[in-house]
Amino acid sequence: MLNTNPSQYANHGLTKFLAPFQQYNAWNSSLKEFWGSNVPHLALVASVGEFWDQAINQLGNNFFVFGGGLGLEKLADVGLRLLHPEKFKQGLSSNARESYELGKGFVIYPMIASSVIASPFLRNAIMSHTMKKDNFVELTGVQGTRHNESKPETEAHKKTRLAKEKQDMLTVGKIMGVGSLLGLGAFLTTNRAIANDLALPAWMKKEIKPFWQKEKISFNSLFKLPEGDYRNVQDTPLYLFWALAAYAGLLLASRDPVEFTENVAKTAWFGFAFMVAPRLIEKPLEKFFADKSNALLGSSSNMTYIGKLAVGSVLYAGMPTVMNRVFRHSRAEKAGLLKSNANGVSQPLVVAAQPKKPLTFTQPLYPANGNRGFYYASVMAGV
Repeated sequence: MLNTNPSQYANHGLTKFLAPFQQYNAWNSSLKEFWGSNVPHLALVASVGEFWDQAINQLGNNFFVFGGGLGLEKLADVGLRLLHPEKFKQGLSSNARESYELGKGFVIYPMIASSVIASPFLRNAIMSHTMKKDNFVELTGVQGTRHNESKPETEAHKKTRLAKEKQDMLTVGKIMGVGSLLGLGAFLTTNRAIANDLALPAWMKKEIKPFWQKEKISFNSLFKLPEGDYRNVQDTPLYLFWALAAYAGLLLASRDPVEFTENVAKTAWFGFAFMVAPRLIEKPLEKFFADKSNALLGSSSNMTYIGKLAVGSVLYAGMPTVMNRVFRHSRAEKAGLLKSNANGVSQPLVVAAQPKKPLTFTQPLYPANGNRGFYYASVMAGV
């Protein structure tokens, strides 16, 4: 008998849609990034300028890491197969297979790391060029103001702004150049290992058991691409070469103290909300949804998966973004980036852009006359 129940068709469609995300870690991480970071960050903006500012970096990073990573994996695979057609036709030896899976990973990892580090600098240059605003507080329009928007840009401000744009683009080129050279080096090393059937160094295969792991691990087991397929990329390289690299880029490319503080808050929340929290709640969710089914969501595994996405979205992007919005004005006042108009209303202070100085560890990243512990605690709390 033909089944005409719409809810069962919806259930089947959802299960089919979620299948590749549950099967491949790359697609799973991309969906978590889109739903748990991209969408909330774009939805909780304060101005049109902030929307485009977030869109360039948020969606760009997702594309660079997962779309670009898959493209680089296919390119590396084609290159290695063209160089060694007979070896791939006959089947790689165990030594060559290990080099192939690990080497392909390190062709890709430097490239995605460099792309996400460079992305905020590219965003800064694009936003400065299109909106003529190079100050984060001014761009986001604190208290809905658009100070100095109707006035023509002074030649002095234009000169310094264009100099900053040029510097940002040079920074993008340098970072991407380093990533490309490291990726090329990994490709040449992998090519040599396959050609000579070289075994991986012993230290790469040595197994250890860290206190946070249930099973023994090795460098090779953590960083290889299982089956040489980027869709199977593991959490450890994603955490190091995507997440930490992305936040390093955001911090280094911060345009004023307010943006730097907001990025510190996001970085502090990321480790817990994106990596730890979903794992902590997975078992309770599985237990809660066991033997339960829903007409639209279907099986308990579907409901658990969607529940983890929802928790990650609220904790990772929603909470710090809302808190940053709440405290943005007060932070701008403390940083001296606002001035009062004739009615006593604080507005963004337009300051001529200065070329960014290199970040050095001789300059404290917290108030010199304040309490360091209280400062970091307040930043992590979103204050």
